[in-house]
Amino acid sequence: MVGLRKILLALGVASAMAGAANAAEYAANGKFDTLAPGVAYGDDVTVTSDYGNAAANAFPIYNFYGSSSGGTTVTELLSSFSGRSNILHITSDGGGIFQMYSGAAGLYGYADVFVVSGAARFYMCSGYCGVNNYNIGSTVTGAWQRLNLTAPGFTDELSLYATPGAAEFYVDTISISNERPPVLSPAPEAATWLMMIFGFATIGAALRRRDPVCSVA
Repeated sequence: MVGLRKILLALGVASAMAGAANAAEYAANGKFDTLAPGVAYGDDVTVTSDYGNAAANAFPIYNFYGSSSGGTTVTELLSSFSGRSNILHITSDGGGIFQMYSGAAGLYGYADVFVVSGAARFYMCSGYCGVNNYNIGSTVTGAWQRLNLTAPGFTDELSLYATPGAAEFYVDTISISNERPPVLSPAPEAATWLMMIFGFATIGAALRRRDPVCSVA
């Protein structure tokens, strides 16, 4: 039955693609693949004060600041590190990176970090982090960790920096949206696997299905 086969095929494709729904992004940097003018992979960039563009979506990689005590932050863009591509390497005595974005309440944020020494802390806040301050610190050293934040109040700024004191860490992706982010895992989560398996199995069943062949005696 051609009609049933088409329906099964459509359901299978829809199930296999169910995880691809678009979230509204308020701030995003997908793997730090935006090079600042005049900066190449492997270049060290050193700052002792605030520096960078405060534009929102898809912010440039070199929005960062030195520590409040006038310290130093050194950033380096790497083409790859620990199985990931386009990674920002940060060494600082208390500074890090920051970004302003179009604000809203009820947002979710995450940052993937690989801490070598010290600790990294991810903030979502507003009023130069004077109000509605939500933050989470790294707890793992020597492995990728996803720092997830839920911000029920209004936020329009993010920051990720070394605290307390000095730290060395790598950053992969930073994102803030109105959709809860997935938990970091080396492989797709169980629900994702089940959805994909069901989708592809349904597609396979539809493709294998054939109308009876009528033979003429």
